[in-house]
Amino acid sequence: MSKFFGMRRAKEVQRRRVADRRQALLSSVFLATFMFSPAYASASDEPPIGIILAAGDISKCGPPGADEKTAGILVQEIAKAKSANIQIAILPLGDLAYDNGSEADFKCYDKSWGQQDIYRLTLPVPGNHEYETANAKPFFHYFSKLPIVAASTKRGGYYVVDVPAEGKATWRIYALNSYAGAGKSSPQIKWLANDLSESKAPCILAFWHPFIFSSGHHGHAHSSNADAPFVRGNSMVAAFQVLKDAGATVVLSGHDHDFEQFGRHDVNGSPDSDGLRSFVVGTGGGPLYNNVLYAKRPPTSEVYRQDTHGVLKLELYSGSYRWSFLQIDGDKPITLSPNEDRCRSRS
Repeated sequence: MSKFFGMRRAKEVQRRRVADRRQALLSSVFLATFMFSPAYASASDEPPIGIILAAGDISKCGPPGADEKTAGILVQEIAKAKSANIQIAILPLGDLAYDNGSEADFKCYDKSWGQQDIYRLTLPVPGNHEYETANAKPFFHYFSKLPIVAASTKRGGYYVVDVPAEGKATWRIYALNSYAGAGKSSPQIKWLANDLSESKAPCILAFWHPFIFSSGHHGHAHSSNADAPFVRGNSMVAAFQVLKDAGATVVLSGHDHDFEQFGRHDVNGSPDSDGLRSFVVGTGGGPLYNNVLYAKRPPTSEVYRQDTHGVLKLELYSGSYRWSFLQIDGDKPITLSPNEDRCRSRS
């Protein structure tokens, strides 16, 4: 039998946290029982200590569509992880329930990514479409059965969890809400900076809905001109900079309905060997944005595709990670290169 592990907020993992994080939180995911060396081994040397499956821009009411197919991928990967006793989490990257994030829209989400085997492993963040109904109230109500979401709702729906190995936090994962105040002086960004300063986890991942850079439709200010310049998404710039300064490793987002992999970059999009790698994974089931193929792309864009639904799979190791894209049946595969990187130094 697989054991479960508790993914808790900072106070339970580190005793000197601020008062609003004193309540222990539990989000059920499978506990890896593999023994591994704490040295920073290559991803090819050992089984992963955890797996993340991520995509955003997911469900829309109507006939069965791509969201049911991406949900099928999740079910298969969960079964594989359970069989191997590897802990796994599902990260919906916002815009879960089109068009308006209403109660009715979430009833449709419930038929795909809301299946019980998926739901109980979910670490969600809202997107802009969730905030089109009652300040995202249906989103928070739908996920209120997840203790970590319920406990974070009052302050804005952002939280942190750990992926432990041998009793220590090896990866620390930040779920940030782009629509709960994310400016430099906001409570959310101050909380993020404080938590990062106290955490000893060697590897840091953060996820939210809107990208920093994208080669897609939103990343070119909705232009129909294939020669339009790309633009930076500014809503999460402060979070990105705080994460970079703290030695974080990777950021996941959605919003543009396509897939893109970026090499390490700084907050301005310039190549930076000591920057963060990022991914845009807006391929969870919503209609893909493929009307325009833009000629001008951010300089660190390594892979960009606008013709395939699927999920990003991250295999987490003690000091590195590996990734692949799992496409739905009938869509074209996406080969990713590179597909492995080490965590940044946090010293």
